[in-house]
Amino acid sequence: MEKREINIVWFKRDLRFVDHEPLYAAYQSGLPILLVYIFEPTVMNHHDSDVRHWRFIYESLDEMNRKLKSLDSEIFIFHNEARIVFQSLIRFYNIRTIFSSQEIGNGLTFDRDKKMTKFFKKNNIIWKESATNGIVRGLKNRNDWDKIWEQRMTSKPVQIELNNLSSEMIDRKIYNEICGNELSAEITNRNSNFQQGGESFAW
Repeated sequence: MEKREINIVWFKRDLRFVDHEPLYAAYQSGLPILLVYIFEPTVMNHHDSDVRHWRFIYESLDEMNRKLKSLDSEIFIFHNEARIVFQSLIRFYNIRTIFSSQEIGNGLTFDRDKKMTKFFKKNNIIWKESATNGIVRGLKNRNDWDKIWEQRMTSKPVQIELNNLSSEMIDRKIYNEICGNELSAEITNRNSNFQQGGESFAW
């Protein structure tokens, strides 16, 4: 059976629909788009991690998915290591391009991204990362950093109409097979002592 050709938007620390360059780029590609977020156990168990952070992310994803529900779309949430998730998805899809934002995290996520670069290349998948802030990877000096920062900060925000998004929906049986373990109730249950996640609350 021929595998369906898709692109993927891999959400990281950019949980919004407004001014989301990877989503905009995927939207322009013309292929169906699978939206994913991955809760990675190694990252979640790292010493700089806290359950409050993951609860905020879960609440942000929950709000985004409530907006997508009426459009028969969804951000599919996985709880496993990124490599395992993409290995699973490759079984069912011909993935052309992964769109994501550059993640400015810690050494663990930086090493993960280097490994994922090799993994995608080995599997003939293009990975397009969009810059999201003033950090410029690979600079050997700061000579032109201010010009790059100015260009990024003054660029026009990109926006798409969500109801025109060509979303790919994973078959539920397949998704249940590969999504990983359930997140803890401490993450998925609201705690009124802390700021609520979500784009609407931020606005």
